[in-house]
Amino acid sequence: ARLLEESETAYNRERAGIMAAKLADGEPCPVCGSTVHPRKAVITTGAPGEEELKLLKSRYEKCLREMQEGSRILGEKTAELNTSVNHMLGACRSVLRIESVPDDTDILLGMIGKRIAECDEKLSELRAAEQDLKAGLDERYKCQERLKEIELAEAELTGAISEANEEKSSLSSALGTMEGRLQALSGSLSCKSLAEAEESLRKKKHQLAMLKDALKKAEEDYINASNDLQAAKTLLEDIRKRYDEAVISESEAFEKYSESMAACGFKDEEDYTAALMDESEVKLSKEKLQLYRDSMNSIDSELRRLEAETAGLEPQDVSLLEDMKNRISVEKDKADQTLRSVTARYLSNQRTENSIRQENEKRKELENDFLLISSLSKTANGELPGRQKIAFEQYVQAYYFNHILDAANTRLGSMTGNRYTLIRREEPENLRSQTGLDLDVLDHYTGKIRTVKTLSGGESFIASLALALGLADVIQSHAGGIEIEMMFIDEGFGSLDPQSLELAVRALNTLASGNCIIGVISHVAELKERIDRQIVVSKGINGSTVSIQLP
Repeated sequence: ARLLEESETAYNRERAGIMAAKLADGEPCPVCGSTVHPRKAVITTGAPGEEELKLLKSRYEKCLREMQEGSRILGEKTAELNTSVNHMLGACRSVLRIESVPDDTDILLGMIGKRIAECDEKLSELRAAEQDLKAGLDERYKCQERLKEIELAEAELTGAISEANEEKSSLSSALGTMEGRLQALSGSLSCKSLAEAEESLRKKKHQLAMLKDALKKAEEDYINASNDLQAAKTLLEDIRKRYDEAVISESEAFEKYSESMAACGFKDEEDYTAALMDESEVKLSKEKLQLYRDSMNSIDSELRRLEAETAGLEPQDVSLLEDMKNRISVEKDKADQTLRSVTARYLSNQRTENSIRQENEKRKELENDFLLISSLSKTANGELPGRQKIAFEQYVQAYYFNHILDAANTRLGSMTGNRYTLIRREEPENLRSQTGLDLDVLDHYTGKIRTVKTLSGGESFIASLALALGLADVIQSHAGGIEIEMMFIDEGFGSLDPQSLELAVRALNTLASGNCIIGVISHVAELKERIDRQIVVSKGINGSTVSIQLP
């Protein structure tokens, strides 16, 4: 810049010499108009020429643009650095649980190392507690299984005790009955001594055994005879049935045979036999018939023999045995039914237990998945207890919001005389409400940061205008091919003081000097004087009218 100023000064100082170098005799001087040039001005050696001056200006403008771009990048990097530092300091405060972070790096690293050691120790304790908890849970499951076995054994013992009590009662009753019978028998004894009683008992037992053997043999003979008789009766009935059927068939066949012989012109059977059969065939048929009749006679004889053998036998009463058999069969059916019912319940309970175990494993897996997803969801939604309430959307928005603030602060600085700078609030007022996009303002006059709610109406309008312009700048820089060509601002200028109004209008004029059209909707008279192109809306009796005013 200084070289350019010196070159411009030298160029202006040597401008007369430059003009004189172009003068020719007889041509009028552009300054005095004389056509005679007795003493022309001389260019000093080393003075810059016009082309050299233009080159210096071009280099200066290029350096100026590079410096502005570097300044902008420096501002962005400084803001990013400050943000990273603030994030790091916030993380240190959160991890170390302190209100302020020491400036000494060694002290800070020592505190962090101590905190890491504490966390490792706590993690070891938690892992040990987790192992104890797992061991306790395993022991609990074993105890539950043992309790189930004990409950089943208790139920079985209860049933056995009930059965034993019933059997005890039955035996007690039987014992009483036997004692009564013993007393009755003792009174009716005919034996005078124990030896006579034993001898009499021995004889009675011998007689009883003989009678039992005879009864058993008679029962066996009766059963065998009954079986043989029943088989013979069945066979006889079958033979009689077959015989009757054969007689009927023979009668029907003979009738058909006679009808057929008559239809064929035979007088009788002999005439037919003489015509069709020889003697040997007739003999064979008669032999077969005779064999059949002999078989019938044999069966009748066997039937008569069996009836004669069983004629003197008396039927035995087996109703008591049948009743006992029926009772035992009923009890067996009940026991089988009970066994099937208990087996079905056992299998059903076993399937239910397996199903419950499977569902319990699924529930544990779902609980683990839920804890992981719930923690991730709370982190993404900004709902972690004891932490800043920053949702994922707000975190992403805050990243772009910082770029908007950087662009807005460039506008705000020019409109407020570099007094205010907008800052995104990093630390929330409390840990209960959502944060991340709240704004504070840095007042460079006082050097303090305060909330934007403390700005006046005019200052709030200027800040809003700066944010809108910053948003437009960010959109144009991030979205290639998109350019903000028109912007409308509705009201807000009436709350500005003259100085703020002048700064705002100057910023809008700067923006409008490019390719962007700025439209202002306002009732402020000062703006009407400052803006030469206007669309005026006037009210009238017949409604509103629109007129366009151009310079």
